Amino acid sequence: MTLPINFKMKAIQKKYSGKGYNTRLRKEKKIPAIIYGNGCKNEMVIVDDIEFGKIFRSARERSIIEIDIEGTKKNVLIRDYQIDPVKRNFTHVDFYEIMEGNPVKTKVPIILENTPVGVRMGGVLEQYIIEIDIKCLPKNLPESILVDVTSLDVKQGILVRDLKVPEGIEILLKPDINVARVVPSRKTKEEAATTGGATEEATEEATD
Repeated sequence: MTLPINFKMKAIQKKYSGKGYNTRLRKEKKIPAIIYGNGCKNEMVIVDDIEFGKIFRSARERSIIEIDIEGTKKNVLIRDYQIDPVKRNFTHVDFYEIMEGNPVKTKVPIILENTPVGVRMGGVLEQYIIEIDIKCLPKNLPESILVDVTSLDVKQGILVRDLKVPEGIEILLKPDINVARVVPSRKTKEEAATTGGATEEATEEATD
């Protein structure tokens, strides 16, 4: 089965090293990068800043990218990257090479769907995990994990163990970690406190 390629880009081999050389590359809108993984020898390459930036905004860590290195094509995931804190441009990228039959570890976003019952009753939906670590074959990589939160009432939540993922995907987080929860709003808490105080006063008057 052919891997589902999400993006394609070009690269050239990086033949030199050193801080000065890397600085010159960045001034020319090029990014030093490395490709590693699957027991293969690390390969130093150079990618175009603008081309990579366009892909990065959509790909992140979950999409398969086909890199053409002067005629040699490799399938990779974005594993890590560095950004200049002042100029906000990419200064380095790590690509992880993947192969069809070898499982990979990566992150995918968790997307909460629909409005919980508890929110309609005045609660607030809080999401504690926006990405989740998974392990699967490249062909099974999902774009995201969808979670239907319609039935959640106030003080109810979703744990990692409650997530429903397609067959062949292994979640790499502890099952009792909170993913999302509907909590009482501040207004609801204040109203509850006020009601509680009024009830106590009424009880004391009745006693007197």
